[in-house]
Amino acid sequence: MSADVVRFGDGFEVDRIAYQVRRSGRALRLERIPMETLLLLVERRGRLVSREEIIERIWGKDVFLDTDNSINSAIRKIRQALKDDPEDPRFIQTVTGKGYRFIAAVTEVGTPDIPEVAAISAVAPRHDNAPLTAAPPSAPPAVQGHSGRNRTRILVILACILAPLAVLYWMHAARRMNASGASRTGPATGVRMLPLLSLRGQVHNVALSPDSKEIAFVWDGENAVHGDVYVHLIGGDAPQRITQTKSGFTCCVNWSPDGHQLAFARCEDAGGGVYIVPALGGTERKVTSVPCVYGHAGWPVWTADGQSLVIADQCSPRAPTSIVLLSLNTGEKRCLTQPEAGNRGDLYPTLSPDGSTIAFLRERSEICTVSPSGGTTRLITSDVGIGGLLMWSNDGKQIIFRSSRSGLNRLWRVSRDGGPIEPETEYPEVGSQSYDGSRLAYVLNPGILPTELMRATVRAPGGPAIESHLLIASGTTNGGVQPSPDGRFLAFESSVAQDAGWTMEVWKSRSDGSDPVQMTSFHGHAGTPRWSPDGEWIAFDYRPFRSRIYVMNSEGRNVRMVTDDSFEQVVPSWSRDGKSVYFASNRTGEWQVWRRELNSARESQITHHGGFAAFESDDGKTVYYSRCDANGIWSVGVDGGPEVQLTDRLHRGYWGHFAVTASGLYFLDSDAKEGPTIMFLDLESHHAVPVLTLEKNPYPWHASLAASRDGLTLYWTQYELTSSIALATNFR
Repeated sequence: MSADVVRFGDGFEVDRIAYQVRRSGRALRLERIPMETLLLLVERRGRLVSREEIIERIWGKDVFLDTDNSINSAIRKIRQALKDDPEDPRFIQTVTGKGYRFIAAVTEVGTPDIPEVAAISAVAPRHDNAPLTAAPPSAPPAVQGHSGRNRTRILVILACILAPLAVLYWMHAARRMNASGASRTGPATGVRMLPLLSLRGQVHNVALSPDSKEIAFVWDGENAVHGDVYVHLIGGDAPQRITQTKSGFTCCVNWSPDGHQLAFARCEDAGGGVYIVPALGGTERKVTSVPCVYGHAGWPVWTADGQSLVIADQCSPRAPTSIVLLSLNTGEKRCLTQPEAGNRGDLYPTLSPDGSTIAFLRERSEICTVSPSGGTTRLITSDVGIGGLLMWSNDGKQIIFRSSRSGLNRLWRVSRDGGPIEPETEYPEVGSQSYDGSRLAYVLNPGILPTELMRATVRAPGGPAIESHLLIASGTTNGGVQPSPDGRFLAFESSVAQDAGWTMEVWKSRSDGSDPVQMTSFHGHAGTPRWSPDGEWIAFDYRPFRSRIYVMNSEGRNVRMVTDDSFEQVVPSWSRDGKSVYFASNRTGEWQVWRRELNSARESQITHHGGFAAFESDDGKTVYYSRCDANGIWSVGVDGGPEVQLTDRLHRGYWGHFAVTASGLYFLDSDAKEGPTIMFLDLESHHAVPVLTLEKNPYPWHASLAASRDGLTLYWTQYELTSSIALATNFR
């Protein structure tokens, strides 16, 4: 089409810029494939357009789809919209066995103003601010080869520590944003906020297509726990599901420059990977393996020429993540950055609008930049606080981020040349911008997790649940629930609002969730509480920066630190005699289970091939444990020895979803066909049976499943979200 708008028939218009078909000024709904087909036919009006030309225009040359049915469906929908009779056509003529021809006369019209996008499926997001209550009844070096466990060792250590903090950070961000608007000072005058979608489930990683007509995003509403990539035509009907994820976590979707493909990442039991899939759906292709960090992987971003991806990957075994340039033609990887050993790594790469600079986050607290051709890494600021995704301003002069620095969680900006950090007042949120910078797509409620503590009872260990009910509901995050040995009380972790932000503290309540009492006030992250066998003491971990193991009495007094060195110690539990505490430490370079005798302070390494959350057996002879970097539940003698896998159905990200009882193990199979299901593993037969399928999503990367010692009562954490996607327009 030489003009942006053409008119034909009795009042019909095709608007290429607005991506609309209108009749007498009223927009008619057409999905993407029919719309692209109509644009092609009008563009080549009067000429025969073959089915092969339509295929190449819409899907490209290499396609493995049932295109015949798709084209037939597209033509049928166009005719329905235009009320065109195929037996006596006014607009589209079928040439049997050849293709189609647009036969109507058209009038070209000048380029109009771009109309505002109508609000689609706009539902106000749910905000629950209720207090905690009981429920009523130079040339960069090439990447070296990666090898097995060593490849992700450092990253696994960081992921297991920081994943809970990342969840808490996003929860805090969302709560503050909901309370005060998208930005405390609000966007610049003239910017319009338009709701696009409101979806039951968690939405993240929204990406605006190059032509600004579609959004891609990850959503778990139809695939609980795992999530999938979806594409939605702005102003169209329901989103189209692009991927079919069977296991793990999906993340980080990004459009190719021509809009024909999507890059995304997936984190599974075996590790992470970056994939490419046609934007209209089809066969996905894995382009490289990458390490998993916080249940995410790679964060792929296309370069402007569409020939490469910028990703976060390791440049050598056991190294932290670097920013890497991956050639899609040759598979070659070039390291653009080289963080120091022991560093938390380089994450969240994003390209400047002109493609000349990559901004990224180092140590989750420093914003840095580097050229796509490599060279010197430049530190822009080290005063970020706990940060996440970054975004460039539309002129490429500023870097936008959300952080809780200075005790105020909001958007900030810093010049690409460095200098002071200032409040951001133009953009409502970090999101995805159009190529011309005039539009921004973003998630209105990023990552808020108002979790619920649940309880169920069974007639016999491993038997089906006979009843389940809500114990504690609130608008905050609760987890790590553990019953006292006598069953009278619960210890759990719950987020608490402070002047400087949200913290996680240890709480205690009665077994029915009533009378909750805050036990700690560390103003950091205190959690994973575990009762001593006599019910007199509670062990827990606390991390202002590096984690330590503490104990306190059951009333929250006599707090003392048990472990103290330069490494991380997390996830405590007690020996059956109450004389020792098990915990996970990274002092060997990877997570292993250790035991500390409380009287002598002697420490012993229990596992040697990886271990994280651990519990001693009822007879005090065996330690059962999970791994943070892999799936499965394992066993080993209390003094070490052979490490035996009992099941592989406790999947990555759910290390805290198992419980040891006198008669067997309960664990969560997040990949069960019926949905996330609590299973019971008989320790004699090693046979697992389903007990209860969760009604809502489990809470990953936390200790979130427990059981009474007799195996008759179960406790777990779950959550449910409603997410909203919005479009901001009229940026200058």
